[in-house]
Amino acid sequence: MLLLPQRLYIPQQIFIPIIWTSFQCSIVSVFEKNSHEIFTFVSVPLLYEVHWGYLFDKVIVVAANDEIRKQRLIERRNLTKEDAIKRMQTQITQEEKIKFADFVIYNNTNYIDLNRQITEVLTQLI
Repeated sequence: MLLLPQRLYIPQQIFIPIIWTSFQCSIVSVFEKNSHEIFTFVSVPLLYEVHWGYLFDKVIVVAANDEIRKQRLIERRNLTKEDAIKRMQTQITQEEKIKFADFVIYNNTNYIDLNRQITEVLTQLI
């Protein structure tokens, strides 16, 4: 179980049920529209934090080292270094996510390496 700072506990109690309802509706829609597809990929940023991993046949974790994750948060979300660190501290560690994953793709280098890893995972899934 994820231990969140107290200030995040109440918002989590309020928003997780709302997100769950929306998630269920979205998943049903995705599966109806893509019933002929071999795969359906769903991005769930807090998959383990909200304990939804059991809903999926396979879980692929895209991981990066903490320095890269922090830098990406600063650049993409326009966060300060301190805010990026705080956000990362509210999530379970990459190591924990990797333990529960069926496949891991490491996004630490370049697009060529990333695409190679994606191809390897897809090959194993087929």
